[in-house]
Amino acid sequence: MTQFVELTAIEDIKTFVMGSHAKFTLESNRTGEYFTYKVWASTETGPRFVSVLSEPDEWTYVVMLLPKEDKTIQLRFTKKSIKQTAKSARALTWFLRHLNAGNTGKLAQVQVLLSGKCCRCGRTLTTPESIAAGIGPVCAARPS
Repeated sequence: MTQFVELTAIEDIKTFVMGSHAKFTLESNRTGEYFTYKVWASTETGPRFVSVLSEPDEWTYVVMLLPKEDKTIQLRFTKKSIKQTAKSARALTWFLRHLNAGNTGKLAQVQVLLSGKCCRCGRTLTTPESIAAGIGPVCAARPS
């Protein structure tokens, strides 16, 4: 059974991204490059903190997200953020800028994949291929 889920509706994407325990992968349709992000929060209405998967099981803090009254999402880089010029930070900034603007034409250039769990070991799936298959590469290589 495939666990691949792609969000396409702008309001659905905003709701998911601002969830307090979201994990998602942005994949470029043009280059195939992707980044997996984790969002967490300590309160339901407060700021969200975003990290990017930088190594297997290692997350690097990227940015703080602030929900605005007009339903947009503001990014705030802090002293502990990675550099704004890092590819993962630029990708997230680009994505949120077009999400806030409701620019479906630009958003069609990426896939927003909800990270599932491996059907065999339960670990979070982070690559587009693994998300689509519902199983990670290590478990897929093991005999049944």
